[in-house]
Amino acid sequence: MKELIALIQPAFDWTWKNSVQVALLIGLVLLVQKILGRWLTPRLRYALSLLILFRLLLPAAPPSTMSLQNLFTPPARLATGEAVGSVVAEPAGPITSMAAEPIPASSSAASRRPPALSVAEVLGMAWACGLIALASLAGWRYVQWCRLIRQGRRLLDTRLLTLLDGAREAMGVRRPVALVALAQLNSPAVFGFWRVRLLLPEDALDQLTDQDLRLLFLHEMAHVRRHDMLLNLLLMAVQFVHWFNPLVWVGLHRLRADRELVCDAMVLQRTRPEERSGYGSLLLKLLTDFPAAQQIIPTAVPVVSSKSEIKRRIVSIKHHRSASLAACVATGMAAVALVCLTFTGFSSLQPPGTQATCIDLSKHYTAQLTDSLNSPTNVTENNLATLPKGRQVFSGVPFEVGGLLQLSGRKLQEWGRNEFPESITAIVLGKPCQRLHLLHGAGGVYDPENVTIAKLILHYADQSTREIDIKTAVHVRDWWGDPNQIITGNNSELTWTGTNPAVKKYGGQHPGSLRIYKTTFENPQPRSLITAIDYVSTMRNSSPFLVALTIE
Repeated sequence: MKELIALIQPAFDWTWKNSVQVALLIGLVLLVQKILGRWLTPRLRYALSLLILFRLLLPAAPPSTMSLQNLFTPPARLATGEAVGSVVAEPAGPITSMAAEPIPASSSAASRRPPALSVAEVLGMAWACGLIALASLAGWRYVQWCRLIRQGRRLLDTRLLTLLDGAREAMGVRRPVALVALAQLNSPAVFGFWRVRLLLPEDALDQLTDQDLRLLFLHEMAHVRRHDMLLNLLLMAVQFVHWFNPLVWVGLHRLRADRELVCDAMVLQRTRPEERSGYGSLLLKLLTDFPAAQQIIPTAVPVVSSKSEIKRRIVSIKHHRSASLAACVATGMAAVALVCLTFTGFSSLQPPGTQATCIDLSKHYTAQLTDSLNSPTNVTENNLATLPKGRQVFSGVPFEVGGLLQLSGRKLQEWGRNEFPESITAIVLGKPCQRLHLLHGAGGVYDPENVTIAKLILHYADQSTREIDIKTAVHVRDWWGDPNQIITGNNSELTWTGTNPAVKKYGGQHPGSLRIYKTTFENPQPRSLITAIDYVSTMRNSSPFLVALTIE
């Protein structure tokens, strides 16, 4: 079970973050389409809608100061969006692999209890179950329809084949296309990736004229030329992955609708002006005579969908025209702006006029990196000796690493480690800043998720103070654990992993690794000078420690 969760959680973490970010793009695309209105030809409208699909497929958003994510930073807790560098999925539950140590009985019993699933793990499992269920249903329906299509009546009528060949030639389709009649079908559609079949309802052969069939074949051959069956498969897969986000369903529905407008425009380019009214009448006839033509076959591309979309298509047919230069320029500028704003992520790079400053913590060190930390007195070499020292860059932020500010906690005191203070005060800053970057961790994390284990107390020159909470599972996890588990705060990331002799000795069959986190907080009063900072433990089970502090 643990191994399964470890596989699911990174995928779910990427999916929900990407889904939330795409929701903003979907709203902007719909807004731009609304503003430009009839300036947009079907192809320009479709080009804007395709941005939604491209963004959903983007594996990672590169950091940029132009990203809209830079605007969404909650006060007193900077949501840095995607962390600079690769986003590593952090631990989902307290993992302290020291059960083999001679530690107090109560601690040993706690470590033997199987950890309960966290909220993030439950959501990840629910997402995976939904994805599997949708994919299984689509696969079952696909197999069922393949059987029905194989049993369908192959149409070899010379009149129909001549009309189909004419449509293929007009659309530049060279691959063979078979005609198949099905009694169970509600709407004409093309189906198949390699062996393409144009599916027709049995009743359509009696109710449609040759001119209707010619226009219908042109529309379906437009889909074949554009490989829309493969696109449908991709859209279906993306929609299943983001099944929990209704805005993604709305955005992909609009993409499919705009694709139909493009195919309609391709038909109109290959027909005479007097035939356009006949094409609109054909769509109305299909909607009336073959109602409720939903996408009943996975990956198939039907001709008609809903009444509202047919109305849009008929209006588009009525106003069919070529794109003007102004419309192309406006659409291009809008697309570039949308890419710059939404295809990028939060940037921790300093804007002009700002500078990262590493704060000297050496006067406040309560432990050295080589000291045995967060463990009973009889455990040796449980240290951070392998952590790189001196001026180092973690996740795009420079830090000065030398020792650490180890605070006390209930577990440390139970283990007889009473040498660490509950707070460290008067860490001098003497300057204003916008952000505070912490390189930190915690030991003995037996606390539930979302519990405040430490605080930063900011003292300002105007005598005011502000507190920033540091929470389990949101900003930091136990420094021993699996690096593939997640953390819920989007302003924190796992920035370094390592090991030490104690991890190897007491870690058991799956020892995990040491874990250090980088968390970025927004200064609640960026225009006020910070005179000093206090680093305070809340004396829960966890014993927090601060390795380095950088402000900018």
